Amino acid sequence: MATAAELRQILKEDANGQNLYDHLTQTLMRILVDRPKNAYEAFELISANVKSNPLNSEPDSGKPFPPDAEQIEMQFNWTKKCSTLLKVCLLVGLV
Repeated sequence: MATAAELRQILKEDANGQNLYDHLTQTLMRILVDRPKNAYEAFELISANVKSNPLNSEPDSGKPFPPDAEQIEMQFNWTKKCSTLLKVCLLVGLV
């Protein structure tokens, strides 16, 4: 009879940088986060979704950096120009 440690070792066998242990962990985490009505019925779909869109182990890596002063100034100027253009369009009747 296999022990839990032996099972974990089998699940962690690497196949091209992926293993079943990590996939099951990510799939179960997705179930915990999404809370589907029938997780048993949805398990295969969730598993397939995890395979194509794995959880990000570094969630902060995808966040954009806050804009610096120059970018903020450029956005402000763009907003002013758009505001002026919108006023002209309203006067002419285009909007």
